[in-house]
Amino acid sequence: MTFLDIALYPAKIPSEATFSRAVGNLGKRVHDELVEQYLAEELVGHISRDSTAIVGRDKPAKKKAKEPKKPHKRGRPTKGEQREPAEEKFGVIALFADQLQRLLV
Repeated sequence: MTFLDIALYPAKIPSEATFSRAVGNLGKRVHDELVEQYLAEELVGHISRDSTAIVGRDKPAKKKAKEPKKPHKRGRPTKGEQREPAEEKFGVIALFADQLQRLLV
């Protein structure tokens, strides 16, 4: 079924897939016909060059050295030994839990 069949017989309502196939290539066909009609005898050339300046490095930037972690003893601390508390990995969750606990009290 072509586009003309759909246009000439509006009583027949085609499915969405049939309609999109008929109309989908219409723009390309119209463009091709216009090019053939008006530019058939002419030679058309086109050169596209991108002259955008791109800033780049020859060598990658040096990374900052990480501070070495302070070694600590493993296992349970001995009697009387005071150790620094470990970093909280889930600080936001701990904060939320603390606030929730205050609300419940």
